[in-house]
Amino acid sequence: MNDEATGRGKFRILSIDGGGVRGVLPAAYLAEIEKGLPDSRQLCDCFDIIAGTSTGGIIAAALSLGISAQDVLSFYMKDAKEIFTPPNRQGNIFAGLAKRFLGWITRCFSKQDLNTDQLFFAKYAQDPLRQKLTGVLGERILDDARTLLLLTAVDLASGRTIVFKKPEASNTGKYGGFAVVDAVLATTAAPTYFPAHRLSAEEVYADGGLWANNPGLVAYMEALAVRQHRIGTEGNAFGTDDITVLSINTGDAQGPDFRGPFVGYGLIWWMPRLLQVVFHAQAAGTEYFLTDLLGDRLKRVGFTLTEDMRPLDSTSHLKEMAQLGRQTAMAEAEDVLSRFVL
Repeated sequence: MNDEATGRGKFRILSIDGGGVRGVLPAAYLAEIEKGLPDSRQLCDCFDIIAGTSTGGIIAAALSLGISAQDVLSFYMKDAKEIFTPPNRQGNIFAGLAKRFLGWITRCFSKQDLNTDQLFFAKYAQDPLRQKLTGVLGERILDDARTLLLLTAVDLASGRTIVFKKPEASNTGKYGGFAVVDAVLATTAAPTYFPAHRLSAEEVYADGGLWANNPGLVAYMEALAVRQHRIGTEGNAFGTDDITVLSINTGDAQGPDFRGPFVGYGLIWWMPRLLQVVFHAQAAGTEYFLTDLLGDRLKRVGFTLTEDMRPLDSTSHLKEMAQLGRQTAMAEAEDVLSRFVL
């Protein structure tokens, strides 16, 4: 995206938030935006960096490998229900005890019902997700990405934040040979929803949404690092005022309303709600900083959700969310294509 003679030109970032099954919203939005590209171009040809967290990491990884947004949308529409189906644990003694002794407690909180299996296990198994991801992403590694790719996670062995990435070819990091599927399983390992992604006793990862549910600021910092690298190796680079960010939410700015009848609730109240609060608050904080840094060079895309669309794992409204994503894109396509994509 740079002018070869001057090194200047737009440096375009696509950033996609986490949000569970609501990833269908940015997938549908981008599938509609994709229709406005020239025949010879794909979305990975239009961005210098594609960054994603959790479900946004699935989309970011696929797009960076040259997979179309329409194919990513088809993945959600076809496979989400199988991925978000709890495994049968009827024969497990712990799950049985949890249901018997704690079921009456969770009935008090029916609006955000707590699956008592989650007191002992992740709500969903990892194997269906792995199988479906492998069907889409194959056996490719991060170095196979056609653009700079960033996927966020948490290293549970050290508590450190992790960015799995394919940086510039001349500045490859230790993750270049990492399997894309493993990086995506790490960034999607939301506590209580999916198991932590264990590669070995020393390598155990959890969802990047714990620190960067909106990875836009991570991508912006990577852009500054790319700029410094190019200045050092090529003598010129894009300017900081050439950086643009198309940042796509998986919901709206309002976020969930989890005010209870009183403020002193403990674990039973917060367990099914805490991640949504953390994810939304972090994303809003990143949006605040990026708006201050970029002004109108930031486009933050949001979607007005109905209350029953808000759960991170409800597959009951996939068609409605896909339609909402497409309708939002149609209303914004001309501006987004001209200022942030082409």
